[in-house]
Amino acid sequence: MSTVSSLQATILVIEDEPAIRAAVADALREAGADARIAATAADAIRESFESQPHLYILDLGLPDKSGVDLCRELRAASDAPIIILSARASEAEKVALLRVGADDYVTKPFSVAELLARCEAHLRRARATARPVDDARNRRVSLNARTPPARRGAGGVRHPTAGPRPG
Repeated sequence: MSTVSSLQATILVIEDEPAIRAAVADALREAGADARIAATAADAIRESFESQPHLYILDLGLPDKSGVDLCRELRAASDAPIIILSARASEAEKVALLRVGADDYVTKPFSVAELLARCEAHLRRARATARPVDDARNRRVSLNARTPPARRGAGGVRHPTAGPRPG
């Protein structure tokens, strides 16, 4: 049985430690993900804007900003799952991060196989609950020859099957 999954998603790894960042990104790529990397909060914000990740893996010990603050910013800008990857193991900190927007917390040292499985689970859940984007490019128009044409009246254009006018 293969331990390599097929993530098929863009995942942003935000980690200031080069060895950990490279190991996580390599494992994600081997699992089929488009792994993007950032070493600072500023890089993470820029990369997040450019690549619109499906999931974030966030270390808390960044050199330029608190991981808690970045987690809060990412959550405000995106519904993508956020997995915290940190050596900090206090229950109070874990609870605080979950309350500001993190979806999961993995404590270092960690198992790569477990991290990949958590990524799979969060992506599966996110895909199952994804809402369609209300965007004109994604709308479909269906023309039905049996639908009567709209009529213009004193209150503007109304479809003939619309209910009574309000008020």
